[in-house]
Amino acid sequence: MQADLIIEMAVGIIKNHPAIVVLGVVEMVIKLALFVGWILAFATLSGRMGMGVDALLFVGLMWTCQVVHYTAYTATSGVTATWCDSQPPPRSPITLTLTLLSLY
Repeated sequence: MQADLIIEMAVGIIKNHPAIVVLGVVEMVIKLALFVGWILAFATLSGRMGMGVDALLFVGLMWTCQVVHYTAYTATSGVTATWCDSQPPPRSPITLTLTLLSLY
């Protein structure tokens, strides 16, 4: 039951804000470019500059990937929160129950 609601909400958000999908694709392209660049840099500099440079390249890659990921995550969260705030508030279960009981 919960999965239905979550999927409906996700589809509603994507319908209202299709740029979210583009943001996800852009994030993947940036990460792919970072990994390819890191592999090329590591293959070029591996062992030539010492272990410190290798470690620095690895930490720089991980840090940059995390920054890209959380930037996209924050943007997606903001769009989702904006969409949720624009929806009419759900009725509380108590109000719904009292309304249904008053019909009988």
